Amino acid sequence: MVNSYSPTLTQRVFFGNHYQWNNLSDNTAAAFANTTTQQLTVRLQQRLPFLADHRIELSAAVVNINNLVYYNQQGVPAQLSTSKQLLIAFARHRFRVGNVYFDNQATYTHGAGGDTATSRTAGLRIPAFVTESRVYYQRRVFGHALFAQVGGEVYYQSEFRGYGYSPSTQQFYVQDQFKLGGYAVANAFVAADISSASIFIKVAYLNQGLGANGYFTTPYYTGYPRRFQFGVRWRFFS
Repeated sequence: MVNSYSPTLTQRVFFGNHYQWNNLSDNTAAAFANTTTQQLTVRLQQRLPFLADHRIELSAAVVNINNLVYYNQQGVPAQLSTSKQLLIAFARHRFRVGNVYFDNQATYTHGAGGDTATSRTAGLRIPAFVTESRVYYQRRVFGHALFAQVGGEVYYQSEFRGYGYSPSTQQFYVQDQFKLGGYAVANAFVAADISSASIFIKVAYLNQGLGANGYFTTPYYTGYPRRFQFGVRWRFFS
């Protein structure tokens, strides 16, 4: 798969109190070329023959990025003069035991962690390891009038040098000083569908205080603390 896209309007021109730049096409010395990506992906989806309720999904991808436009360590747009290669491996395993369902997935990315001297100037920052696991019980009750789920989920990502945030331009930029520690976030939820209405109740960051009392989503910006979430979606049509 091949894609080509032009820089955003903000990357091309910006005038503010703290920053200003002009990368329009009429300024040939600073004009940006289109970013192009080539991706080759191999994917396998299979139900295990000896375990009928087990499904696996495996994929591997090689990505080549040319002329990447990003916000550099000074918070201004820049374009890589060299190509960037990523290797991405993905695995997912789903199965159930009666009415209890398990869904586990993991992604490994090589080439954009920002943890070595060569990758610190690469312009792209992605945690090397990301996992997400979910276990829940679901069934229909009250004569199939209500479909209910109750369960929990855990998200984890490994440490990496995440993007900094510039409030004056409202953009994320590459930085090398602050390393985001690896962290896990656990949630518990209850969800139900009744006719055309859906309702959910969720306790987010249930594990706050267990090992750590918080985490950073980007340098100096902490994630939301433990909280209670409630939502309703009502479709006014059948």
